Amino acid sequence: MINEIIKDIYNSIKKTPTGQNASLIAGELGELLFLVEYNKVFNVNDESIIGRLEDVISNSLNLSNDTTLSNGLCGFAWFLQYLINTDSLEVKEVEELLITVDEAAYKSALNDIKKNNHDFLHGGIGKATYLLTRVKQNGYVEKYLIDILSLLENNAIHSPFGICWVEQDFDNTLSDDNPVLLGLAHGLASKVVFLTKMLNANIECNRVKKILIGSVKYLLNHKNKKDEVSIFPFMVSDKEVDAISRLSWCHGDLGISIALWQAGEVLKNDSLKKEAISICLETTKRVDKSVTFIKDAGFCHGTAGVAYLYKRMYQYTGNSTFSMMTDYWIDETIKFAKWDDGVAGFKLWHNASEKWVKDYGLLSGVAGIGLVLLAAYSTKSNLSWDELFLLS
Repeated sequence: MINEIIKDIYNSIKKTPTGQNASLIAGELGELLFLVEYNKVFNVNDESIIGRLEDVISNSLNLSNDTTLSNGLCGFAWFLQYLINTDSLEVKEVEELLITVDEAAYKSALNDIKKNNHDFLHGGIGKATYLLTRVKQNGYVEKYLIDILSLLENNAIHSPFGICWVEQDFDNTLSDDNPVLLGLAHGLASKVVFLTKMLNANIECNRVKKILIGSVKYLLNHKNKKDEVSIFPFMVSDKEVDAISRLSWCHGDLGISIALWQAGEVLKNDSLKKEAISICLETTKRVDKSVTFIKDAGFCHGTAGVAYLYKRMYQYTGNSTFSMMTDYWIDETIKFAKWDDGVAGFKLWHNASEKWVKDYGLLSGVAGIGLVLLAAYSTKSNLSWDELFLLS
């Protein structure tokens, strides 16, 4: 059944027109990422994908007013670099363009961080993480990253509890004063992964290690009380602690556990790795929707993302519980393919309108679901795309 759903997703995406939304996270670049990976897994030589790739790349050049990873030039450039890394595109075809984007990403990231917009999807950390994929290709990028690190260091809040950063309310959803978000998509966990990547790239290792250790300390010092649904809160602020976080990629314990594991690896800290496993094992007790807060199958905060994060933790740790939870959440994902008028049977729950809607994208739609199902279906599936979600 799973291969039939994957093929339905492939055929549904192929029928969508180009020229509508060229972004990576919610638009055509994300859809194209799934199509490219599908062709590799099933050995399909679909020449129409090449034409679609050319169209989408051409349309992506209109993203110049937006440099974010989610909807702008950094997402576009990340995708091009991904194609180069997976031998799907020649470097010489796009190198000059990528160098231009690198400089724009650097300047924009500095501007974001000055305004406390550190967000991974919509702000400075996402742009800086993109630049890390370009260190070996562009000799200027290491200097860019050192400048970004210095600004992050200067903007950090140091306390006996550790190191953190206040987040700008970029989407007008944070009502508290001086909010410190903790999760992987928008909060402190994304800085932890960024810093691990800096260490892996051997950039300013002594400074980075100090900031990373302080950031991990802050996370571990802000666990909930034992009687809460989640181990970590969604947010800490001057007013109060928002004690409950969902089971998802974007917020909460599951993404934080993977960030801590990656930190433990790079720091060679076995006790931190054990802590990450313990946190992740605790999340496996949350399966009822009353404690997961899951409403659909999307990657961001649905069953597919949860399944994939457990898959990554199984690959990192070898703990069989995570393998079993991967299978459980894949089955739950398949159950959401139930809509006669959906995309391959899937629909996304849209909170703002309180309606079920079609979504073809990577973050919440069938492109992301399709990548997760490909990873579950075939060992030939290339998982390196998940660096886009800070999972490797």
